[in-house]
Amino acid sequence: MAPGRPRNYPAADAAVPVLPGAAPLLSDLRELTLSARQQVAQTVNSGLTTLCWHIGSRIRKNILKEKRAEYGQEILQSLSAKLAVEFGRGLLPY
Repeated sequence: MAPGRPRNYPAADAAVPVLPGAAPLLSDLRELTLSARQQVAQTVNSGLTTLCWHIGSRIRKNILKEKRAEYGQEILQSLSAKLAVEFGRGLLPY
């Protein structure tokens, strides 16, 4: 499988005719699409990293009062369960 190609998309079919002179355009459009995908993934990763940092900061300030959590304290699981009701599972990595 080519890098950047989702598994559910079929490979380019050699039987599909390409208009004469369209091969360079097709190549450019493919590169634009792959580049946009990469930029979107980087933006999403950056946003999730920032979100997780803010969540950790708020937990440290508001719940832990700048102290370490007690062993076995399930702060993330508890908050995550409450947020999952509104946002669904999978939004946060915990």
